[in-house]
Amino acid sequence: MKKPVTSIIAVLSVLLLGLVTALMWLYFRSSMDSIAESAGSMQTYDRHFLFVCDDDSEMWQSVYQYGQSYANANGAALEWAGEHAPVSYTLAESMEIGISSKVDGIILVPDGTEEIREAIDSAAENDIPVVNIMRDTSDSRRVSFVGASNYQMGELYGEQIAKLLKTGENRVCLLTDSANSPVASNLFSSQITSYLKNASGDRRTVTLYTQEVDSRSDFEAEEVIRGILMGGERPDILVCVNSVQTECAETALVDYNMVDDVRVIGYYASQSILSALRQDLLPAAITCDARQVGELSVEALTEYLSTGHVSDYFDITLEAVTNENVNRYVRSQHMAYSSREGS
Repeated sequence: MKKPVTSIIAVLSVLLLGLVTALMWLYFRSSMDSIAESAGSMQTYDRHFLFVCDDDSEMWQSVYQYGQSYANANGAALEWAGEHAPVSYTLAESMEIGISSKVDGIILVPDGTEEIREAIDSAAENDIPVVNIMRDTSDSRRVSFVGASNYQMGELYGEQIAKLLKTGENRVCLLTDSANSPVASNLFSSQITSYLKNASGDRRTVTLYTQEVDSRSDFEAEEVIRGILMGGERPDILVCVNSVQTECAETALVDYNMVDDVRVIGYYASQSILSALRQDLLPAAITCDARQVGELSVEALTEYLSTGHVSDYFDITLEAVTNENVNRYVRSQHMAYSSREGS
């Protein structure tokens, strides 16, 4: 008697899954159809792009907003997949819905999984170009990558680490991001090691080791950083490669009263990180220009759709913001953006 019941449950589960998927697609389709509606008026666009990212931190919000403004100014609409939706989408689900909805192009922050590589290739098979930003899947059929080279990042981080080295032994813990490919993480780490080998000198030695973090979860980052700081032999310098890691590390230093014991080199100039730099809670943060990233990603899609060709790689600008130049950096950013808005 149990077999028929089991079969019925299995059938009902399949039907329920199909219904949920259909409702998700209908919601997304409805959202896409009304994207151009603003303040009671309707504006039409020649192209519709999709922004696919599973991190809603300040950095990615800024990248998206700048990309959206640039797209609108150039006759295109850019929508964040799943924004304001009643359910959360995975990256793969967002890609699948975008492909089914026949968007004109996709701007993707990949997570390094095989599932996302397959989704990129599926988009290509459906004549939908995909541009990767900040993380790359070079073995996929994406049309372009907007980001920084591992060499440039390694040099900048290495320079800031070297400034913090003390006489004698220095333990440096480099947090890596599980969403980055192992090859990219290894190249980045090797470049830092190479830089420090030339910069440390005879009286300073450096032991560099890595710790992988799944930065999609604040809790995961907090737990890993807590383990590093409260474990056996804590590092002298902790190196973060994204804003989630940086803000978790900053909070931990204050909570555990370790600001003077462990120096943290962060990533991205968010408002909280800028505040930490001003208070000397952090000595430095490597940051990108969110506006440049957003605009170049839209530009790459537009160029490919217009010509059928686009550069394989768009290099972005990185710079180090320190507690010494933070106010000058903020002023320069305001001036640069004011100038762009006026042009």
